[in-house]
Amino acid sequence: MNTKFGLLLTTLLCATLITGVQFAQAAPLVQWDAEIAVPPAVSDPADQAGSDTSNTLAAITTALQPLGVKASLAAGKLRLAGQQSLDQLRGTLFDDESGQIDFLGGPVALALTLPASNQPILLELEARVATGYRWEVLANKQGRYRQGDADQVEMRYAGPGAPAIQTIALQPQGRGDNVVRLVYRRPFEPDAPIRTRLNLRATGVGASGLIALTDPTPIDSGDASEPGAASLAEPALALPTLALPAAYDARTQGLISPVRDQGNCGSCWAFGTVGVMETAIRRAGGPQTDLSEQFLVSCNKDGWDCDGGWFANKYHFNTLGFNQTGIGAALEADKPYTATNGSCTTPLAHPYRASQWQYVGYSSSIPATDLIKTAIMTYGAVAAAVCVDSGWYRYTGGVYSPTANGCNNSVNHAILLVGWNDADQSWILRNSWGTSWGETAGGSERGYMRIKYDPTGANSKVGYAANWIQYVASGTIPAIPGTPTASDGTFSDRVRVTWSAVSGATQYQVYRATSATGTKSLLGSPTAASYDDMGAVAGTTYYYWLKACNSAGCSGFSGYDSGYRAAAARPDLVVTTVSGPTTGVRGKKITVKWQVKNQGNAKAGAHYSRLYFSRDNTISTADVASATCYHRAGIAAGVTQSCSATLMVPRNLAPGAYYLGVIADYAGVIPESNEGNNARAAASTIILR
Repeated sequence: MNTKFGLLLTTLLCATLITGVQFAQAAPLVQWDAEIAVPPAVSDPADQAGSDTSNTLAAITTALQPLGVKASLAAGKLRLAGQQSLDQLRGTLFDDESGQIDFLGGPVALALTLPASNQPILLELEARVATGYRWEVLANKQGRYRQGDADQVEMRYAGPGAPAIQTIALQPQGRGDNVVRLVYRRPFEPDAPIRTRLNLRATGVGASGLIALTDPTPIDSGDASEPGAASLAEPALALPTLALPAAYDARTQGLISPVRDQGNCGSCWAFGTVGVMETAIRRAGGPQTDLSEQFLVSCNKDGWDCDGGWFANKYHFNTLGFNQTGIGAALEADKPYTATNGSCTTPLAHPYRASQWQYVGYSSSIPATDLIKTAIMTYGAVAAAVCVDSGWYRYTGGVYSPTANGCNNSVNHAILLVGWNDADQSWILRNSWGTSWGETAGGSERGYMRIKYDPTGANSKVGYAANWIQYVASGTIPAIPGTPTASDGTFSDRVRVTWSAVSGATQYQVYRATSATGTKSLLGSPTAASYDDMGAVAGTTYYYWLKACNSAGCSGFSGYDSGYRAAAARPDLVVTTVSGPTTGVRGKKITVKWQVKNQGNAKAGAHYSRLYFSRDNTISTADVASATCYHRAGIAAGVTQSCSATLMVPRNLAPGAYYLGVIADYAGVIPESNEGNNARAAASTIILR
């Protein structure tokens, strides 16, 4: 059985019969329909043809038709509809082997039509709470049912990434609409587009009791538990004795890779494993790498997947992954993250192999706080487990301090600990929920949390199973690259940096500054001998340096070259001349002539220029408007057009001296390189009487 197919309809549609829950004797039929946005099937880069027909979405529709479920696929959406008993529905939702559908793979909208009952109803909904997602009941003032007491969350089994059962109590309150609407999303990403819409009409179900929309798959006792092989690392290797500072942050040492986003796959265990490995490589003087979490999710032999797992350091150290010929970490570029269980049919390159790894204490305990600190300072960071409770979802700053354990006295999430502060007794924690979540105050980097020490494990259990990786570079560091060449205005959207390849280099690091002596910032780590700086701003000169890198480390800096991005081609309209009579009579006609030139480097489309009467020689749209000239065909770059207008002098003007002036593109319909030079006044005034 494919757990992904079921998981959201685990969550969603799966009305499970629970012992002690009374439904109607005759198996009622449940009407339901679903619309799921289905991304293109993802296969290994070297396996474009796919492994078998089960990887095609057509197989899904074929498999469901004998079950009485109508299925169609159009415009990237799979539409399902059926009328089945609860048991049949369960079989439909959880007996798919294609591996292509994950109902809980993103935000979900659920409309649940309930019986018109006067009794409370409990909903049990599956949720991957350790991903930042949870179910919320949407307000419905006209609805019969209201959410009762605060919902309860109970893990299906212990371990990082394990799914949970979220129980929501619905209380009847008089008459009204029997539809309860829920949304499954990250509270800190409320505007994320809905991926799945599901309607379930359960009016034939008994009038009271519990409706469980959870995965009926029996729990495998090995699902997210710690590996038996973990004992290999548990004979303690002594940590050095260090003078520990009161505060430390490995980010300031340039050791921590950017914050990642696991999406709605319970793969935090893989992100923790990869994060500590990336740190170990940097600690050894190696390049800032982007290693593959998907390799661990898809290629491990322990059954760990989007429903949870454990720290997978052994696959970076001494254990072959599924269908692999080498041991060690794989690169993100070779096995990109898909937030699905995926497949592993192709051997990958494994350029980085851990020299050793170990739990700071043991895999089933929280080490002493000073031991965790020592490991962080020695190895750059530690991966660890923690209990995610309801307070995490709306965390935006400060020191988070839960007062009880919300994970059945266990853990459900894996993170990276990168520092601490004794002043407020807190760890600095890097999460894998992206940069929409986390501390925001004081310019703090998004994706991080400060969380209270918990040495006894009474509340968050932060630091549980803390572990480190050591990487020792081997081989020869590449030579320093030659000075790169940066383009000088060749492109209007980028600066292109090129260089000669360096023997033995597997990637390069490209750095940029705004002066020859300015602070260098790492832009990227390309494997080819060129890099396009798409973040360059027109009008700014940048300076570029290189380092050549391989598994042994990175060279020193190359010499620098400067480059700049050309300004985007745009028109620039100016009024070059304005001429008219020196006297005039209000209510009588005069003739005025002017010229408009496009001195920019791109054609200006159709637009109007307008004549104005002004008491001073600063012409604006606040002055008295008069005749217009329509430049119907636009004005090409470098071209001047002439206008002539015979007009009646406005009668409402007071006698006296006025400037005749013109504004090109007075309505502002043409985007120009300079919007401040469109107006001009005649050299002399006109005297009106």
